[in-house]
Amino acid sequence: MIPDYYAMMSGQRFYYRHKAAGLCVQCGKSPPWRGTTLCGPCLRKHEQSEARCDPDGERRRARRRALWHKRREAGLCVECGKPAIRGQARCEYHQMMWREKAHVKLVRERISGCGKYPGREG
Repeated sequence: MIPDYYAMMSGQRFYYRHKAAGLCVQCGKSPPWRGTTLCGPCLRKHEQSEARCDPDGERRRARRRALWHKRREAGLCVECGKPAIRGQARCEYHQMMWREKAHVKLVRERISGCGKYPGREG
C-alpha cells in the first residue's frame, strides 16, 4: 500500500507548525516537556505504548547501541553526532560534560567515605 502523499504532507505541516509555535507536536494544546516535542500527557501515552510494544526495552537499547557504534566508527560524537575530538568518542562539549560528571561522582564517593579511590587499594 502506498501512503497518501497529501495526508503525509499535512501531518508534517502539523508537526512543524506546532513545533515552531512551541506546542506539543501530538496534540498542539500544551507546551512540550523540557527536552522533548511532546507535552506531559502525550509523553506518558507514548511511553505506555512503547512499553507495550517493547516491555523490556531491548529494541530501544539495541538501536542506541547500533547508533553509538555507527557514530564512533564515523568519527562523530556518540552523544550528538557532531564531529568528535580526534581520538575521542565525544565532541568538545560532551567530553567536558562527561569529565565533569566523572569528577562529581568521584567527589561524592570521597565525601560519602565509601573508600572507592581510583588507583588505590583499600
